[in-house]
Amino acid sequence: MTAVLLAIHRSDIYMPGPPTRDAQWNARSERYCRITGTANLIAAPFQAIAICGLLVGIQRLLIRNRDFPCQAGHWILVCLGAYFAAYESLRMVWFRVVLPLYADASMSDAAFNRLMLIDACLETTRFVVAAITLTITCVRFHGLLRWRLVFIVATGAAIQFAVIEVREGMGLQFFSLTEWLELMARGTLAVAAAILALVSLIDLVSRSRHDLLHYLGILVAAVFVMHGFAESVALRLIFQ
Repeated sequence: MTAVLLAIHRSDIYMPGPPTRDAQWNARSERYCRITGTANLIAAPFQAIAICGLLVGIQRLLIRNRDFPCQAGHWILVCLGAYFAAYESLRMVWFRVVLPLYADASMSDAAFNRLMLIDACLETTRFVVAAITLTITCVRFHGLLRWRLVFIVATGAAIQFAVIEVREGMGLQFFSLTEWLELMARGTLAVAAAILALVSLIDLVSRSRHDLLHYLGILVAAVFVMHGFAESVALRLIFQ
C-alpha cells in the first residue's frame, strides 16, 4: 500500500499542468508543488497505515468480529482510512479525467461550468465520506466521554467543509458567508486537534489500557494534522 501511494505522489513535486506566461506565478507554483509534494511523500506511509486500518475494520465487520475497531485509536484509523481512500481515488480521477479537459481551448462556457461542477463534486465527496464515517463512529463508539467529544467535534468540522464545497459548486465561493464558513470549519478542526492532543496526553500520563493500534491511530492523526498545517502555511507564504 505504501509503494502504491508513493508511486501516486512521486509526481507531486512537479506542476500538474503546462506553465503559464506569468514567470512569477510559475516560480511560486513550482515552490508550492515542491513543498506539498515532499509533505505528501512523507505522509504516504501513514496514509497507507490508515487505509489498511479501514480494510481490517471492514474485514472484521464482515466476519462479525468486534475486536477491531473498538478503541478510540482504532476508530481514528478507520475514519482517516476512509478519508484517504476517498481522497486518493478522487484525486486520480481529477488528474486523469478532469485536468486534461481544462487544457481544451475550444471549450464552451456551458461545458466549462459543467466541468467546474464536476470538480466541486469531487472535492465534496471526500468530506461527505469523512462526515459519514465520523457519524458512524459517534454512534458506535461507546468509550470514554473525552474521546467521544473528539469525534463529535471532528464530525462538525467535516460537515462544515462539505457544506463549503457544495456552496462552491453552486458558484457561491466568493460570497462573505462562504469565507466565514471556511473560517468556522478550520477553527472547529483546530479545536478537534487540540482536544485530541489533550486526550492523548491524558492517556499517556494515566497509562490507560490501550493497545499499540490505539496509539498508532493517534500518531497517524498527528501526522494528518501536521500535513494539513504545512500545506496551509506553504499556500499562504508563497501565494500571499
